[in-house]
Amino acid sequence: MTLVGSRYATRQVDVTTLPEPAHTSYCRLHMRLGQERVPEDPPTPLHVVQKRFRRRPAVMDATEWIVTEGDEVVAAANVVRWTQGSNPLWRDAWIGVLPEHRRRGIASSLVRRIVEAAAGQGDLVFGSDANDRVPAGAAFHERIGARPGLSNRKSQAALAEVDRALMREWASIDPAGYRLVWVSGDVPDELMANAIVAYDAMNTAPRGDLQFGDWHTTADEIRDWERLRRSSGYEQWLILAIHEATGETAGFTQVQRHPDIPWEVKQQGTAVVPAHRGHGIGKWMKAEMVERILREWADATFIRTGNAYSNAPMLSINDRMGFRTVWSVVVWQSRHDDLVRYLEGRGL
Repeated sequence: MTLVGSRYATRQVDVTTLPEPAHTSYCRLHMRLGQERVPEDPPTPLHVVQKRFRRRPAVMDATEWIVTEGDEVVAAANVVRWTQGSNPLWRDAWIGVLPEHRRRGIASSLVRRIVEAAAGQGDLVFGSDANDRVPAGAAFHERIGARPGLSNRKSQAALAEVDRALMREWASIDPAGYRLVWVSGDVPDELMANAIVAYDAMNTAPRGDLQFGDWHTTADEIRDWERLRRSSGYEQWLILAIHEATGETAGFTQVQRHPDIPWEVKQQGTAVVPAHRGHGIGKWMKAEMVERILREWADATFIRTGNAYSNAPMLSINDRMGFRTVWSVVVWQSRHDDLVRYLEGRGL
């Protein structure tokens, strides 16, 4: 398919094997879109982005396209089916277009590619994000008939401003009958069952109107994500809260950072298993993690995290820690038939 007087060419690719220099141009597209969303950050080093897009988890079945003008990748899209068995009718979708190439029909043409790729796969629901710092994203979702599914708050805590006395207080909670186990790097075999329960506890987080059920983690999936993390150069710390009498997982918190992006610590997730709530475990784990970050990642500037606006308990903890809203992200969802109607209305 050609667009706007044959200025653009669209082709399906496998980004992990995309030849140079097209792969570098694809990575620079993501870097520019990232700078548009977060202009206050230093640019992510190119080599970090290149490594990220040369690998993908085994459970990620991605169909991808790039749009080029000459030798430059000016837009791209993908649709992802997760093959671990959870939520077989859910697809993650993404479209990105450089600002100077928007409003030329490129995104709509990529919607058509996504719909065609999913033909015959059932009554699918597509989920995609829009950042409120880039109004074009929400406007496009509204045009194609997507509906908001969940509104999330992206917030950050400046480490130089963290209330250290409060962190010491929370770190001393030490509820009777529980202990914390640190995992730096890969999860040991003897803790794998605990880690699976921990990650599955994220199913208790609010999901708004999103049309999917619980996601279930497997040991193979965890090992695969660990392989990707190591090959991409990310460091990871995980805390597991363990109920001593039973050995059950009571909760977890996990962070990551890349040594070449030292200013940012990414909060990967925090959850307390419902049966073990009410003991201050969430605050205890988070404070222990922050104290270690302050000791060992002293060059970090802030921690970033994302939470649903409806997740009042976690937002309460984060607000007291000093997290402040920096932007919002809405997860939009579109049914396959709705996208078909949009495309028919556009004659695409």
